[in-house]
Amino acid sequence: MKINIGCGKKKYNGFVNIDKLIIHKPDILWDIEFGLPPMIKENTVTHVVAHHILEHINRYEQLMIDIHKVCKPGAKIDILVPEAPGEPAFRDPTHVRFFTKNSFLYFDEWRYLYGYPHFKTFLIRHDTSPDKNLHVILEVIK
Repeated sequence: MKINIGCGKKKYNGFVNIDKLIIHKPDILWDIEFGLPPMIKENTVTHVVAHHILEHINRYEQLMIDIHKVCKPGAKIDILVPEAPGEPAFRDPTHVRFFTKNSFLYFDEWRYLYGYPHFKTFLIRHDTSPDKNLHVILEVIK
């Protein structure tokens, strides 16, 4: 299974597209602020797309734990977020957190020894466009 969380208007073929707004006509209508939908079972997901959604999540750490649970070992998490201190990161009043190139290393260090999810940082790419996006690929380690 492949999931696209917070899909908005960008739905991908072959993915279960999840969004909280009915106007986007997602496959699953769900607010991921409360975790992932219960119909997504543990160790079933091979690919997660999270483009321009993580900066809106108050319970980000819990969401990463939930993502780790539903993913199979080796699953890829494709993340796109506005990069701080770029202006687009601060422009949107619905952004509740900010990311830098080191933000995702939090889950790639020794913390997994204390029960945190473990991801290997696979790719970090900076967007040179005026939008200053940060593209990160994580791999699930179990």
